Amino acid sequence: MLDFISTAAAAEGAAQPQEGGLGSLIVMIVIFVVFFYFFMIRPGNKKAKEKQKLIDSIAVGSEIITVGGICGKVQKIKDEYLVLLLGDGKTTIVLNRSYVHSVLPKNTIDAIMSDAAVEAPKKSKAEQKKGSEPAKGAEQKKAPELNKADEQKKADAAASDK
Repeated sequence: MLDFISTAAAAEGAAQPQEGGLGSLIVMIVIFVVFFYFFMIRPGNKKAKEKQKLIDSIAVGSEIITVGGICGKVQKIKDEYLVLLLGDGKTTIVLNRSYVHSVLPKNTIDAIMSDAAVEAPKKSKAEQKKGSEPAKGAEQKKAPELNKADEQKKADAAASDK
């Protein structure tokens, strides 16, 4: 009988709902949504607006860097594509506007190219001719060395066969 009373009291306590269960759940969901908006969605929207502003500011003659690190000057703009003239002044590439990483100040590429231009020392015609043809003595010296090496290999092979 005592077991029956304790079981009935336990069932009576379990049947009562906990205070604030649904209300606290709604509050937690609202806090999570606000946190998600301010730390995930809003910064993403700001970056997208800045990127669109950057893309819209590109004009013919602008110097840009692509996301791949290629620097160039915009030669033509057609819809969503740019024709980019690279630093050597001869090569052009076509790329989508969305691949622009940043816009450089004017004459930045020219300054970089002038700093990077290093002139190789000029060779005289005799040095150029000498450098392009192998010396005859070098060919003659290599041939006996190769023959000696071949002879050694043959001798080693013959010794190992015996």
